[in-house]
Amino acid sequence: MLHRAVQTTRAAARGRCCSHGPLPLRRVAKASLALRRQSSAALAAAGHRGLASAAAASPAPSISPYAVYLVTDDIYDDGSLVDRVAAAIEGGTTCVQLRLKDCDTRRLIELGRELQPLCKAAGVPFLVDDRVDVALALDADGVHVGQSDLPPAMVRQLIGPDKILGVTLDLAHPESVAEAVLPPVNADYLGSNAVFPTPTKDTAAYGMQGLTEATELIAAAAATVGRPAIPLVAIGGVSVANGAECLAAGAEGLAVVSAILGAESPAAASGELRDLF
Repeated sequence: MLHRAVQTTRAAARGRCCSHGPLPLRRVAKASLALRRQSSAALAAAGHRGLASAAAASPAPSISPYAVYLVTDDIYDDGSLVDRVAAAIEGGTTCVQLRLKDCDTRRLIELGRELQPLCKAAGVPFLVDDRVDVALALDADGVHVGQSDLPPAMVRQLIGPDKILGVTLDLAHPESVAEAVLPPVNADYLGSNAVFPTPTKDTAAYGMQGLTEATELIAAAAATVGRPAIPLVAIGGVSVANGAECLAAGAEGLAVVSAILGAESPAAASGELRDLF
């Protein structure tokens, strides 16, 4: 069914010069996270002896919308990128970020018009990296910005309160975590510093200790205003081989590029990552 919906949507998107953007998914994402955490809390409260009966009585925790987080890259923009992303969505990818650093604005818009309907058909958030202008032009579900991009507070003002805003934290400046979590930014999730060395991020790798430290900083900042801790998405050399370790260290999402787009089967690779949750 999903395969037919994706194929039909792709055909329709290619048949028109423009497409309507998806409805905002920020509220859906927040509700999904709340359900997942409530289910996990119910299991924990049940205790060891009642764990089996509680698991049988409670619904399965909802997967985070940022769990299998696919990021595009210029090296895969070779004519097969849309097909690979479509396969990834069918396989279990839960979020797609349009990120191309070496192409012009028109190419970004064209690619966004092809990818966005695929995400909408599957109920997957479609985000744009850095380029707030492109996100607004496409009416994307949200934007992700890094520490050298437009200030997050300004981004929130431009995109409004109902769009998803992701921010890359900087453990070298711990105050950046609180700034992202608290008003007026109110980020929906934070992206980690690079966890492992990777060719797509020319930065130092912080490892598992960095994820744990970031999780603690997020929780502390959120507690000051009585806000639930927002998800941390691990990025930088993340793969099926180390994804479980990232989750154990506190991450709620796994952001990947080559682990999916460079795989022989993006669908299978996405499914393997999703099975970690």
